[in-house]
Amino acid sequence: MQKSNIKILVIGSYFILSLAPIGIETSILLFDSINLLNSINLFRLIIPLFIFLSIFTFFLNKWKIKNFQSNIFILFYFIIIFASTLLNLESFEQAHKLLLPFYCINYIFLINLIYSINFIEKKINRIFAIQFAIIIIINLLTLLEFFSFFVTLNISDLYDLTINNNFYSQNSNGLSRIILILSLYIFLVNKKNYYCYFSCLILNTILFLLQSKLSLFFLIFFIFLKVFFGKKAMKENIKNILFILAIPMVISFILSSLNSINKDSQMRLVKEITIDIKKEDLNHFSDLRMLGSTKVRIDAWIAMIENSEKPVIGYGSQGDRNLAKKLKTNSQLASNSFVYAFICSGFLGLFFLIIFYFNLIKLIFANNFLKNNLTFFYFIILIFLIIRTFFENGFAVWGVDFILAINFYMAYKKEVNARN
Repeated sequence: MQKSNIKILVIGSYFILSLAPIGIETSILLFDSINLLNSINLFRLIIPLFIFLSIFTFFLNKWKIKNFQSNIFILFYFIIIFASTLLNLESFEQAHKLLLPFYCINYIFLINLIYSINFIEKKINRIFAIQFAIIIIINLLTLLEFFSFFVTLNISDLYDLTINNNFYSQNSNGLSRIILILSLYIFLVNKKNYYCYFSCLILNTILFLLQSKLSLFFLIFFIFLKVFFGKKAMKENIKNILFILAIPMVISFILSSLNSINKDSQMRLVKEITIDIKKEDLNHFSDLRMLGSTKVRIDAWIAMIENSEKPVIGYGSQGDRNLAKKLKTNSQLASNSFVYAFICSGFLGLFFLIIFYFNLIKLIFANNFLKNNLTFFYFIILIFLIIRTFFENGFAVWGVDFILAINFYMAYKKEVNARN
């Protein structure tokens, strides 16, 4: 096979899989069609299978096992998920459940292949940048729809808005994750000029309007950590706080007040903080309104773990959804990577996922992540994605978090190895 054809096959496969979680091929559709949905799902199954078999056939004799060593445990985890899903299938109509773990297996195989081929590996940063740019564009298009709803409905924030149909699903938490990553990239990697500060101001204003607790907490924590432990001049630290936090917060409050018809309507977090301050019968820390969603998650975690009847190999892909329905919990998902792993793959899958997390944390803290701005950016985003896994299914399941985590992990590892 010619070199150019190999490049097209591998990079094309990488892009097809990378963009699948955001529904790139269906997010622009303005109608729902069951027949079209079935056709697309069939395409999503056949194409990755064809790609996998083709690449495996061509590169089996050249494969470098050592490239798998860093993420062999996450591969084993998804193989167990796939096997568990297969064992738990009740009919052929449920075969689509095999797609999610198969995508993950295929993607891990592909990205390791890319890093083992020199003429592709050298351009991986550029490839990832283009891929991430497409993800950002799709999310910004969704954001425009959110702002259209925001103005039309005269609501106080963007938190409760969702776009959900047969082809595409997006909510404020998903959008805030991408906006935060883009904001941190501009702040950390770009030169500190008016473009940088103005871009961060706009993005963080949007972030405050989206009202995702985890994203906002991480942004605030990161900025204050950088201010108090960084070695920048006082003038630059003040500028960072103003343009990254203070001004975006004020603008978001003003926009919320001007847009809302109801005078008593407040932004989600402002409302919750106000209720907690006025609450007189506060008996326990967990009774805080601010921690309400966390309490719901913890209750769901306990209920799922206690009622799992398959602790060895689990219920298979998306088993948390079915179990949540049976238990009638207030949460529809496990909303925790470790709980999800236990429910879907049992102790066996959970064991391999924990080892992967251990190796990931060991890698990012065992190296000098302050070597340059790009390495520090990769480090910060990996920390954010790891924290998200305690409150979302994160990269324990096929989705944007998985795509971002695998790519940032491999990119960070490449940066560290290049400078050692």
